[in-house]
Amino acid sequence: MKNYTTSEKIFCTKVLTRALRKLPDYNVDKMTITIDSKIHEDLNLNSLDIVQTVMELEHKYDISIDFNRASDFQTVNDVYKSVIDALTAKNREITVLQKTQKR
Repeated sequence: MKNYTTSEKIFCTKVLTRALRKLPDYNVDKMTITIDSKIHEDLNLNSLDIVQTVMELEHKYDISIDFNRASDFQTVNDVYKSVIDALTAKNREITVLQKTQKR
């Protein structure tokens, strides 16, 4: 597993905590979410909760996360990597568009 910086860990847990707050009947304030928290066992998320969380993350960051990949999420780290991958892909697309427009 990658050694994450403190700022990466904080970002990761804040991102997921904000998304989970949108779920009905989910009390994030009574939970400790870490980068190693297990989606099903520690956070008690079912597949619908995961889909709703992914949709919230997509909306918040204007990204697209592959729902097939989302079904394989095991830990908060998996969610974090997907968000980072989607943001990186989005930035690449923006860079390509900017270069194309300059020509």
